[in-house]
Amino acid sequence: MADRQSSRLQFLNTTRYADWSIEPLAADASARSYFRVWTKNQSVILADVPPETEDYSRFLEISDVLRTAGMNAPECLVADPENGFFVITDLGATSLAEHMLRVPDETPVMLDGLVGLLAQLRQVEIVDLPRLDAVMAGDMLSPLFDRYGGQNQQIVQEAMKDVFEQRVSKTLTLSLRDFHSENLIWDPTKAGIGRFGLLDFQDAFLAPDGYDLGSFTRDVRRDVPVSDQRLLERKFADACGLNRDAFQCQVAVLSLQRNLRILGVFANLIAKGKTRYRDFLPQTWQYIVQDLEHPDLSDLARVIRDNIPPPKGI
Repeated sequence: MADRQSSRLQFLNTTRYADWSIEPLAADASARSYFRVWTKNQSVILADVPPETEDYSRFLEISDVLRTAGMNAPECLVADPENGFFVITDLGATSLAEHMLRVPDETPVMLDGLVGLLAQLRQVEIVDLPRLDAVMAGDMLSPLFDRYGGQNQQIVQEAMKDVFEQRVSKTLTLSLRDFHSENLIWDPTKAGIGRFGLLDFQDAFLAPDGYDLGSFTRDVRRDVPVSDQRLLERKFADACGLNRDAFQCQVAVLSLQRNLRILGVFANLIAKGKTRYRDFLPQTWQYIVQDLEHPDLSDLARVIRDNIPPPKGI
């Protein structure tokens, strides 16, 4: 850790930001770490990405495509990819989650803008990305059985593949994947979709419509009322010319797949000593139970209830 800190400072000393102040930002589940580097009314973000853990070039490539499409994503200003240090633009310090808490009366306007952003993301073309199809959907549930405690892995994975084939569109569009209100920066000085600063999309893939919407509306960090979920699903379906009922079922399937995987991911992080993720388990399970109640998913619901226990303490 000390060596990494020394290397960070050495890197900064080679840039125009050498004399700027530096402060750490909140850590996430990855090996990456971020720092705000600032002076007076200017700031940038230093990304520390150990090259043995991740290739940060994918994030930068996607960011370039998003900016070309008129979206508010970071630009790389200085890079030392060999050692894993990158200076990127600072999109701001206020997340969408924070702004909705501070100014709740503006939430409807922000959510309308969010639907517009997600609809615009459908038009962004990046073909060289993993594709979330039925096979991948089932295979991605493996973490659920590594640490969490599920049983009959093959039966559960096959059930997920089957429901993907039956209820999910084969049309794939860009999904930023880890799409939630704490990964969105709110910038009221900009207009339209530019008000949403986009972060944490290095794991982006191509997915059926609604993956990111489900990620946002089934956010384990906060309880999103079902009424708000349905409202956003209707607005997105209407904006994109999709059948409302079919789309609602599709979002339920995508959210189930995502949250079942997340149970396993969180269990693995907890086993590694990151115990704060234990607090997210009850809300994750609540969303799973909610989506299993969809009338068109009764077969999958039976398989999940027979083989995946609720988190301990629930």
